Amino acid sequence: MNLRWMTITLAVLSAFAPGSLWAFGEKCGPIFASEYAKQGQIEVRPSGQKGPPAKDYAHTVDKINTLLGDLAVPHEVQIHVDSAFIFSTFNAQTYLISVGVRPEKMGKKHPAINQNTLMHEYAHAVFEKNMTLKSSSYKTLREEQISLHTREENLHQQNDLLMLERDKLTDPALRQDMDKKIYDIIKEIDSIAERRKEISAHWSLRSAVHELFADSLSIVATKDPKAMSKVLKSTAESYHPHTSTVLQLRDFTEGRHHLSRQRWKKEYPFYSQFGGDLYYAFLPARWELWQIVKTRIGSANYQRTVIPKVFAILERHLSAELNKGPEELKPRGFKDLEALNQRIIEDFRREL
Repeated sequence: MNLRWMTITLAVLSAFAPGSLWAFGEKCGPIFASEYAKQGQIEVRPSGQKGPPAKDYAHTVDKINTLLGDLAVPHEVQIHVDSAFIFSTFNAQTYLISVGVRPEKMGKKHPAINQNTLMHEYAHAVFEKNMTLKSSSYKTLREEQISLHTREENLHQQNDLLMLERDKLTDPALRQDMDKKIYDIIKEIDSIAERRKEISAHWSLRSAVHELFADSLSIVATKDPKAMSKVLKSTAESYHPHTSTVLQLRDFTEGRHHLSRQRWKKEYPFYSQFGGDLYYAFLPARWELWQIVKTRIGSANYQRTVIPKVFAILERHLSAELNKGPEELKPRGFKDLEALNQRIIEDFRREL
């Protein structure tokens, strides 16, 4: 069962935004045409073989695991590589990672660039696994989301069956009885939708912090502040300096320029608080992270300390926010966003 709210997609930029998280896949082909690594944990499907071989993706996973310190490794992950770039996702219920190879129409780059996509998605698995283990408020939210969506899916299926049965009935009394059953199911579906709305602010904030961690792990693993922007930037588009479009590429060096910072401060209420942009919300924290680590990330010993500390900081702040009532987090979970960024930044400065 696919739950859309449990799925995190690589890019929400306009050029890459999917219409549906589930409208992807590839044409059927012989199963022996896929490449496998890590005892089947990684599958590179035929359409994904323009990118790195399966063994290279396996090497990337192993490398990331060496950077986790005392964090739990998400061994349950399954990784599928295909050509559906815009649908590169991590499903937090099933721990399925989909990596889509970057298309050449975006501009030719070395196939190794696709490792950055894997790093980002695998980082989501690391965050989900460890937040579930370490944060009771996070675990409670996660379990409620899964329960709500599972129940809603079952109710829709029941409703569809009852509607089919109703259409076959000719006895008015039986039809009236069936209408009552259908009405009760619809009321319950509405009740679930209302509860989902109540906790949507918590979920949006959870997802934005997820993205901050995933990008952070990617830049630490690559030692490259442009790790994500290199994947997302397309030669088919024009990018003007310090615009919101450029900031959405998540180049960790953008914050050096005062015009970028001014742009974020001016536009975050629209993009994050009302637009629900998961990436825009914590750009200042991203920028500060690179400023802190850039002169020391070349040291392998230092590199191995960063991710566990970043996780501990984000877990602390996210758990505290999730313990607040819905009204305290509205709109979209990003109330007092500047202050939250600053609190995270202060901990980055003190602890990294």
